Amino acid sequence: MSEQLVTLATLSNTRAQLLKARLANENIESYLTNLNQIQGSIPAANVKIQDKDLPVAMRIIREIEQEYGPDEVEEYEREDLDRILVPVDFSGVSVKAANFAISLADKIDADIRLLHTYFNPAMGTVPFNETATYQDAMSAYLRDIHVKAKTKIIEMTNNIQKQVKDKDVKNVDVDYFLTMGDPASEIQRVSKRFNPNVIIMPIRHQDGEENSLISSVTGRVIESTKHPVLALPEQFTKPHISDIKNILYITNHDRREMKAVKNLMRLMAPLHGVKVHVLHVCEEEPTDVDKYQLKTLEEFFHRYNKVEFTGKNIVCKDKDAVEEINNYINENNIDVLSLVRYKRNLISRLLYPSMAKKLVFHVKTPLLVFPSEDE
Repeated sequence: MSEQLVTLATLSNTRAQLLKARLANENIESYLTNLNQIQGSIPAANVKIQDKDLPVAMRIIREIEQEYGPDEVEEYEREDLDRILVPVDFSGVSVKAANFAISLADKIDADIRLLHTYFNPAMGTVPFNETATYQDAMSAYLRDIHVKAKTKIIEMTNNIQKQVKDKDVKNVDVDYFLTMGDPASEIQRVSKRFNPNVIIMPIRHQDGEENSLISSVTGRVIESTKHPVLALPEQFTKPHISDIKNILYITNHDRREMKAVKNLMRLMAPLHGVKVHVLHVCEEEPTDVDKYQLKTLEEFFHRYNKVEFTGKNIVCKDKDAVEEINNYINENNIDVLSLVRYKRNLISRLLYPSMAKKLVFHVKTPLLVFPSEDE
């Protein structure tokens, strides 16, 4: 029976050809697939080998990196973070999200945009019999709602600007967007135009739904946006990015995760003393490929951020996965839970109340969700 092919690395075309030649010198057969353009500029390829050749192939990759340094694809993908979008509703938890955004913006020299969306009460209402009277009354009502919303968002923006000044935060601009409509849809629309590197927004329980992990607005944004979302729960007690010491990243060992991993490292790069925990949940005993993937992630984290790293494969069925993750969070004092959103995958299951009610981390642990690379 033929050996299973695994993706060893995604490299620039030049580096991939070099690696292929080195592998051939060791009598390792390799294949280059999916030639494409990274951000429209650098030709790239996936290098595939048989899984039995992983140990030797890893040694060869390390030797090449020591000789030639990081690959140009990885160098090209390093981008500065400079925009943070913070949807607010003027509640205490949205103020907390804005304050947290200040601490992150200070570290990465990012601009902050607050976004408030007020609902149009004219939608779905039954008009009065007297059309003119109804229109006049509704117009006055809408003007009143708009004025109140604008007054509040300007006041909040001024407060955040004052905090930025009082804390002597440099190179951070604070402004706002004010829109009318459905909040989740407006966040999606504005994010397409503003193109934030991260959206910071609160996790709020629906009235009477204590077991709900994520409010409908935040959940819909996570499910639809192509930008990373950092969702902060009401009970989160660490108001500064520097308070983040332990990050748990749930991996699916999918090659499409690498963009998310790199974005995670960009966010964490300014921090010191951070420990990244990587957890892979599998239904059967970990394979050599699983072990290799964790080793690859460990080398990546050490190379780009010099962080402390721990990786673990845990075996459990789907119904036990949330409980295992929850136990790990509690036992290791995890400050942020991070993962990639895949359709009908782990993140989707976590968003359903039937699964979320089993979690304890929804009380205090922020959730950092990345879209998959192919979205």
